[in-house]
Amino acid sequence: MSPEFVLKANLQVKLQQAQYLAKLFSDNRAKTDKVTDEEVAKYISEHPELDPAEKRKTAQGILDRALAGEDFVALANEFTQDPGNKGPDGTLQGGIYKDVPKGRMVVPFEEGALKLQEGQVNPELVESDFGFHIIKLERKLGPSPNKDAKKDPKAADADTYDVRHILISTGYKDPENPTAREMPVKDYVKNKLEADKEKKLVEDLVAANNVRVPEDFTIPEVSDEQIQQSKQKQQQMPPGGMPPPGAVVEGGPDGKSPKPDGKKAEPKKK
Repeated sequence: MSPEFVLKANLQVKLQQAQYLAKLFSDNRAKTDKVTDEEVAKYISEHPELDPAEKRKTAQGILDRALAGEDFVALANEFTQDPGNKGPDGTLQGGIYKDVPKGRMVVPFEEGALKLQEGQVNPELVESDFGFHIIKLERKLGPSPNKDAKKDPKAADADTYDVRHILISTGYKDPENPTAREMPVKDYVKNKLEADKEKKLVEDLVAANNVRVPEDFTIPEVSDEQIQQSKQKQQQMPPGGMPPPGAVVEGGPDGKSPKPDGKKAEPKKK
């Protein structure tokens, strides 16, 4: 038995093992990766740093000032954590959103706004996945006065409203990932729990199937040029290989593959 044959046989065995493990991972992942709302709530309750109590207190203090008659625009420009409060040129917008179509905002926000009278500040904090909202309705739901009916009849007739708000964000950024973006706490926790479950699944599969990886094993870096070359090769049909996706082959292995005209080829005569 030649050394070359042994190497090829060992490689084939490893490839089959990898395919087997990949199937096990895929089959079990669907069963174990799902995270319930109860699991998310439990995790948050066990991690005080994720508790929004302090941010709620901050938001309530701002709401109290707005209800006492302080200028809402000034409060919004000073305190809101909504990135949308800055215009394209960096000008602060006073928390205003104009011509908001019904159904665009998250449900708690929209319900908290549309139950108000024009000029009224909601006396309660409105909580959404994004944080705590302090809301003031500027214009009730109805046809937009800001749209030109001649230029855009549909936009002018659509029911919209104008609203100001101050957002105290409860977003959370993964401290272990410097490039991570801030996201709602519930989304962060759900992603983390899913990643933890996936990691445990891999560890269990590795342990159960006696998978071993050499300590000095490294994954070679692949350049952009190599990736591009690989894509080009996949798009070409190698001698004796399969055609690229979507190619029409006349008279395939079964003698019944479609011809270019869409008709079936006649069976080959033996």
